[in-house]
Amino acid sequence: MYGLSSDGKLLWGVGTQGTIVSLDLKTQKTRNHEQRMEAQGQLLPAAADSETLFDIEVQGDGIAACGAIHGAGVLYTSKDRGNTWRRLSLVNACYGLHGLADGSYAIVGSAGKVLFLNGPDGGVEELSIALPAVATKWNIKSIWGSTRSSLYLVGWHGLFLVRR
Repeated sequence: MYGLSSDGKLLWGVGTQGTIVSLDLKTQKTRNHEQRMEAQGQLLPAAADSETLFDIEVQGDGIAACGAIHGAGVLYTSKDRGNTWRRLSLVNACYGLHGLADGSYAIVGSAGKVLFLNGPDGGVEELSIALPAVATKWNIKSIWGSTRSSLYLVGWHGLFLVRR
């Protein structure tokens, strides 16, 4: 498992082979700190065996998951709790995404770029950033923030604050 997200009722996770798993939190009883939880998996459409998903975010009925296949980025979105999926190809691998207060998602990956997936229309807006370190394939791994104007990026070269 690479990424986890929850809406308080279900726990969603992503991993290898383009799989998203969900776990009903109400039926799980934790007796100790080491309990394996059985989750139900769903193979995403058009997923190849070599596709890996790295992160997932849940906002209301909307779900977004991103990853990579042969180094090229891939983003899956669903507006109906995972019953139907839309697949978008990204230029660079996607390692992290974060839901923002306006219902959109901020997506980060290789080459020091931030992408915004607009919730209502599904469009993608690209924000190019200049990192003070040499951009590598693994430069940005995670993202956090509450608005599009101020984001924190975490990578192999440190923590970055991005302001628009």
